[in-house]
Amino acid sequence: MNKTTKRLLSASRLGINFDYGDGHRWIRFYEDEVTDNQNMYQLLTQHDLIPNTKVYGNIIDCLNFIDFLLINMNQSTLEKRFDEFNDWGLDDEFLDRNNRINWEDSGSETNEYFEERIR
Repeated sequence: MNKTTKRLLSASRLGINFDYGDGHRWIRFYEDEVTDNQNMYQLLTQHDLIPNTKVYGNIIDCLNFIDFLLINMNQSTLEKRFDEFNDWGLDDEFLDRNNRINWEDSGSETNEYFEERIR
């Protein structure tokens, strides 16, 4: 799994979302994000940090800014957090390593399953 995928998954686990508008990237920190650890909004509040969430660069610049904030709060970077989660999101039980099925091709649910999930 590549570094950017790991970082994006970790950002979502921290209640972080990225948006695009007015020619800029925007980082959103959701206060009420349900997670089993502190979300980014809570960490920022705890450390009295109020970042400008308008980013002039691309999504990688947004991820780098999140890493910068995490490091300044003595927290692990997004990629390191993913690795610390024991590959959170990878779900090894769905991978057939003998047949070399990679993570991106590991989904097992069908359209019928998804249709059942719609009211």
